[in-house]
Amino acid sequence: MPGKHVRFAAAPTFYPTSSSTSTSSTQEPHRRVPRYTTGYNHKPHPPIPTYSSRTSRIHNLLAYSNHPTLHFDVSLPLNAIAFSSSRPSTRSLSESAIDPPVASMTLSIPHITWPVIVTPSNGVFIMVADVLNAIYSTLRSPITKEEYRAIRSPSDLKRVNAAYERRHERIRDDYAAYRERQGGVRRVDFLAGHTRFLGVSSTGRNFILNLS
Repeated sequence: MPGKHVRFAAAPTFYPTSSSTSTSSTQEPHRRVPRYTTGYNHKPHPPIPTYSSRTSRIHNLLAYSNHPTLHFDVSLPLNAIAFSSSRPSTRSLSESAIDPPVASMTLSIPHITWPVIVTPSNGVFIMVADVLNAIYSTLRSPITKEEYRAIRSPSDLKRVNAAYERRHERIRDDYAAYRERQGGVRRVDFLAGHTRFLGVSSTGRNFILNLS
Protein backbone atom coordinates (compact mmCIF):
# COMPACT_ATOMS: atom_id res chain seq x y z
CA MET A 1 0.00 0.00 0.00
CA PRO A 2 1.47 3.41 -1.01
CA GLY A 3 2.76 5.43 1.92
CA LYS A 4 2.40 2.57 4.39
CA HIS A 5 5.25 0.32 5.33
CA VAL A 6 5.21 -2.79 7.46
CA ARG A 7 7.95 -2.85 10.05
CA PHE A 8 9.67 -5.65 11.93
CA ALA A 9 11.27 -5.53 15.35
CA ALA A 10 15.06 -5.62 15.52
CA ALA A 11 15.36 -9.00 17.24
CA PRO A 12 12.11 -10.99 17.13
CA THR A 13 11.79 -14.46 18.53
CA PHE A 14 9.79 -17.23 16.87
CA TYR A 15 8.75 -20.57 18.29
CA PRO A 16 7.29 -22.73 15.48
CA THR A 17 5.40 -25.88 16.33
CA SER A 18 6.30 -29.23 14.84
CA SER A 19 2.86 -29.54 13.27
CA SER A 20 3.22 -26.40 11.12
CA THR A 21 2.86 -26.81 7.37
CA SER A 22 6.02 -25.49 5.72
CA THR A 23 7.57 -24.62 2.39
CA SER A 24 11.22 -24.55 1.38
CA SER A 25 13.00 -21.24 0.79
CA THR A 26 14.90 -21.01 -2.50
CA GLN A 27 17.50 -18.72 -0.96
CA GLU A 28 18.02 -20.85 2.13
CA PRO A 29 17.63 -24.46 0.96
CA HIS A 30 18.14 -25.96 4.41
CA ARG A 31 15.64 -23.74 6.18
CA ARG A 32 11.89 -24.33 6.25
CA VAL A 33 9.33 -21.70 7.09
CA PRO A 34 5.63 -22.31 7.83
CA ARG A 35 2.83 -21.11 5.58
CA TYR A 36 0.26 -19.01 7.34
CA THR A 37 -3.41 -18.33 7.02
CA THR A 38 -5.62 -15.92 8.90
CA GLY A 39 -8.73 -17.96 8.12
CA TYR A 40 -10.23 -17.24 11.50
CA ASN A 41 -13.85 -17.37 10.34
CA HIS A 42 -15.23 -20.24 12.37
CA LYS A 43 -17.48 -20.04 15.41
CA PRO A 44 -15.99 -21.18 18.76
CA HIS A 45 -17.53 -24.30 20.19
CA PRO A 46 -18.03 -25.64 23.71
CA PRO A 47 -15.87 -28.45 25.07
CA ILE A 48 -16.24 -31.92 23.58
CA PRO A 49 -17.72 -34.13 26.33
CA THR A 50 -14.86 -36.46 27.19
CA TYR A 51 -13.98 -38.05 30.50
CA SER A 52 -11.16 -35.56 31.12
CA SER A 53 -13.29 -32.49 30.39
CA ARG A 54 -16.00 -33.77 32.78
CA THR A 55 -13.54 -34.15 35.63
CA SER A 56 -11.50 -30.95 35.08
CA ARG A 57 -13.17 -27.61 35.70
CA ILE A 58 -11.94 -24.35 34.16
CA HIS A 59 -12.15 -21.33 36.46
CA ASN A 60 -15.30 -19.26 35.85
CA LEU A 61 -13.21 -16.19 34.91
CA LEU A 62 -11.63 -18.19 32.07
CA ALA A 63 -14.40 -20.60 31.06
CA TYR A 64 -15.69 -20.49 27.48
CA SER A 65 -18.85 -18.44 26.94
CA ASN A 66 -20.44 -16.21 24.32
CA HIS A 67 -20.84 -13.75 27.20
CA PRO A 68 -17.59 -14.16 29.15
CA THR A 69 -17.03 -12.66 32.59
CA LEU A 70 -13.88 -10.96 31.29
CA HIS A 71 -14.08 -8.26 28.63
CA PHE A 72 -10.60 -8.85 27.27
CA ASP A 73 -9.29 -7.59 23.94
CA VAL A 74 -6.08 -9.58 23.58
CA SER A 75 -4.51 -6.80 21.50
CA LEU A 76 -4.73 -4.37 24.43
CA PRO A 77 -2.70 -4.26 27.67
CA LEU A 78 -4.01 -6.31 30.56
CA ASN A 79 -4.99 -3.21 32.51
CA ALA A 80 -7.68 -2.61 29.87
CA ILE A 81 -9.59 -5.75 30.93
CA ALA A 82 -13.11 -5.01 32.17
CA PHE A 83 -15.55 -7.28 33.96
CA SER A 84 -19.23 -8.03 33.46
CA SER A 85 -19.85 -7.72 37.18
CA SER A 86 -17.88 -6.28 40.09
CA ARG A 87 -14.12 -6.47 39.72
CA PRO A 88 -12.82 -9.78 41.13
CA SER A 89 -10.50 -9.72 44.06
CA THR A 90 -6.77 -10.29 43.81
CA ARG A 91 -7.48 -13.63 45.43
CA SER A 92 -9.65 -14.68 42.47
CA LEU A 93 -6.84 -13.98 40.00
CA SER A 94 -4.51 -16.05 42.21
CA GLU A 95 -6.83 -19.06 42.24
CA SER A 96 -6.11 -22.17 40.22
CA ALA A 97 -7.02 -21.83 36.53
CA ILE A 98 -7.97 -25.51 36.46
CA ASP A 99 -9.51 -27.73 39.10
CA PRO A 100 -7.74 -29.97 39.94
CA PRO A 101 -4.67 -27.69 39.65
CA VAL A 102 -2.07 -28.27 36.92
CA ALA A 103 1.61 -27.34 36.79
CA SER A 104 1.73 -26.83 32.99
CA MET A 105 -0.75 -25.76 30.38
CA THR A 106 -0.70 -25.12 26.62
CA LEU A 107 -3.44 -23.29 24.75
CA SER A 108 -3.89 -23.68 21.02
CA ILE A 109 -5.47 -21.00 18.81
CA PRO A 110 -7.36 -22.36 15.78
CA HIS A 111 -5.60 -21.53 12.49
CA ILE A 112 -2.66 -19.92 14.31
CA THR A 113 0.75 -21.61 14.49
CA TRP A 114 1.97 -20.36 17.87
CA PRO A 115 0.79 -22.08 21.05
CA VAL A 116 0.29 -20.18 24.29
CA ILE A 117 2.50 -21.91 26.83
CA VAL A 118 1.53 -21.14 30.42
CA THR A 119 3.90 -21.64 33.36
CA PRO A 120 3.14 -21.18 37.07
CA SER A 121 4.48 -17.89 38.44
CA ASN A 122 4.18 -19.33 41.95
CA GLY A 123 6.25 -22.36 40.93
CA VAL A 124 3.46 -24.75 41.92
CA PHE A 125 0.25 -24.47 39.86
CA ILE A 126 -1.22 -22.40 37.04
CA MET A 127 -3.26 -19.44 38.29
CA VAL A 128 -5.90 -17.39 36.46
CA ALA A 129 -3.47 -14.47 36.19
CA ASP A 130 -0.83 -16.76 34.65
CA VAL A 131 -3.18 -17.64 31.78
CA LEU A 132 -4.02 -13.99 31.06
CA ASN A 133 -0.38 -12.94 31.18
CA ALA A 134 0.68 -15.78 28.89
CA ILE A 135 -1.99 -14.95 26.30
CA TYR A 136 -0.98 -11.30 26.16
CA SER A 137 2.79 -11.84 26.16
CA THR A 138 2.63 -14.60 23.52
CA LEU A 139 0.56 -12.53 21.10
CA ARG A 140 2.72 -9.43 21.67
CA SER A 141 5.77 -11.23 20.31
CA PRO A 142 7.02 -9.76 17.00
CA ILE A 143 7.15 -11.92 13.88
CA THR A 144 10.08 -12.38 11.53
CA LYS A 145 10.39 -11.35 7.90
CA GLU A 146 10.31 -15.02 6.93
CA GLU A 147 6.99 -15.51 8.71
CA TYR A 148 5.53 -12.44 7.05
CA ARG A 149 6.70 -13.53 3.60
CA ALA A 150 5.20 -16.97 4.21
CA ILE A 151 1.69 -15.50 4.00
CA ARG A 152 0.66 -16.77 0.56
CA SER A 153 -2.88 -15.42 0.28
CA PRO A 154 -3.17 -11.75 -0.84
CA SER A 155 -6.40 -11.41 1.14
CA ASP A 156 -4.72 -12.78 4.28
CA LEU A 157 -1.80 -10.40 3.80
CA LYS A 158 -4.21 -7.49 3.46
CA ARG A 159 -5.97 -8.46 6.71
CA VAL A 160 -2.68 -8.74 8.63
CA ASN A 161 -1.53 -5.33 7.35
CA ALA A 162 -4.88 -3.78 8.23
CA ALA A 163 -4.72 -5.20 11.77
CA TYR A 164 -1.18 -3.81 12.16
CA GLU A 165 -2.34 -0.34 11.07
CA ARG A 166 -5.42 -0.37 13.33
CA ARG A 167 -3.42 -1.44 16.36
CA HIS A 168 -1.28 1.69 16.53
CA GLU A 169 -3.70 4.14 14.90
CA ARG A 170 -6.20 3.75 17.74
CA ILE A 171 -3.62 4.94 20.29
CA ARG A 172 -4.36 8.59 21.04
CA ASP A 173 -0.95 9.55 22.38
CA ASP A 174 1.26 10.35 19.38
CA TYR A 175 4.50 9.17 20.98
CA ALA A 176 2.94 5.95 22.29
CA ALA A 177 1.49 5.30 18.83
CA TYR A 178 4.91 5.87 17.27
CA ARG A 179 6.54 3.42 19.69
CA GLU A 180 3.85 0.84 18.96
CA ARG A 181 4.39 1.19 15.23
CA GLN A 182 8.15 0.81 15.66
CA GLY A 183 7.52 -2.52 17.37
CA GLY A 184 6.55 -3.97 13.99
CA VAL A 185 4.07 -6.67 13.05
CA ARG A 186 3.17 -8.89 15.98
CA ARG A 187 1.53 -12.27 16.32
CA VAL A 188 -1.73 -10.62 17.38
CA ASP A 189 -1.99 -9.07 13.90
CA PHE A 190 -2.34 -12.58 12.45
CA LEU A 191 -5.69 -12.79 14.24
CA ALA A 192 -6.91 -10.21 11.69
CA GLY A 193 -9.13 -8.39 14.18
CA HIS A 194 -10.51 -11.47 15.95
CA THR A 195 -9.19 -10.36 19.33
CA ARG A 196 -12.21 -10.68 21.67
CA PHE A 197 -11.61 -13.25 24.39
CA LEU A 198 -14.40 -15.82 24.66
CA GLY A 199 -12.64 -18.05 27.15
CA VAL A 200 -10.84 -21.36 27.29
CA SER A 201 -12.43 -24.67 26.40
CA SER A 202 -11.14 -28.19 26.83
CA THR A 203 -11.12 -31.17 24.50
CA GLY A 204 -9.82 -33.74 26.90
CA ARG A 205 -6.24 -32.84 27.73
CA ASN A 206 -6.08 -30.08 25.12
CA PHE A 207 -7.03 -26.50 25.83
CA ILE A 208 -8.28 -24.08 23.19
CA LEU A 209 -8.24 -20.28 23.33
CA ASN A 210 -11.51 -19.10 21.77
CA LEU A 211 -11.61 -15.66 20.13
CA SER A 212 -14.09 -13.77 18.01
